[in-house]
Amino acid sequence: MTGLTNHGDELTAKLFELLQQLAPRAKRVLALSSGLGASEHDVRAGARTAANAYCLTLIEAFAESAWQLPAVEERCARERCEAVVSMLHPNLFSFRRDVVALAARLRIPAHTEQ
Repeated sequence: MTGLTNHGDELTAKLFELLQQLAPRAKRVLALSSGLGASEHDVRAGARTAANAYCLTLIEAFAESAWQLPAVEERCARERCEAVVSMLHPNLFSFRRDVVALAARLRIPAHTEQ
């Protein structure tokens, strides 16, 4: 069997649902992505839809590697982010600990892949 299935929008919606359960007061959410995924457009659209459904202000940011996270952290502080959601992508998975550390420094909740 061959083929490609994209469940990104469904999984993205689930990430936001979990975030609402973990941090119900968070209203300004940074959605972090690598910008490299084949389904990036769909995942981003799913994030926007989920953010609207939960009345969240979505702040979109991109990082292809951990060395770009300081700029993301600066933006998150400037935009007064109250939580971080790391979009589902293998590239982000490789530096998920750095994303968690970023959120810890900002003292905000983060949801990343395990």
